[in-house]
Amino acid sequence: MTEGSVYRGAAAWTFLTSLDIVTGFRETHLVTFALLSVVSVFIAWLYRNHGRGAARGNNLVIDCVVSGKRIPSVMAPFTFVCFVATHLAGGSAGREVMAVQIGGTITDFVSGRFKLGEYDHQDLIMAGA
Repeated sequence: MTEGSVYRGAAAWTFLTSLDIVTGFRETHLVTFALLSVVSVFIAWLYRNHGRGAARGNNLVIDCVVSGKRIPSVMAPFTFVCFVATHLAGGSAGREVMAVQIGGTITDFVSGRFKLGEYDHQDLIMAGA
């Protein structure tokens, strides 16, 4: 088992557990649907002011694979927090999008840590995404 797969596995477990928790909370507290507009504005503000390009989402991951550039480290936590907040408020956000962005960010981190070459770096991000 590689270090990257441990990180991805822990991220997947954390994500699915968080999703279960917020879904259960939302189903017992229907007033959370009223928060959707507030959550949407907060997410837009967060990405605009602190996202460092992460707002491009999957397109950023694909561009980084093609160009060999690094994925901003804020992408994984932003994606996670915004996805969970969106689900808490009753919004719709696909799990696949989250998986691509967080998986790509984690594998980019692991690739940088092991100082892999450009092609290995790109292959690892594609596998992680």
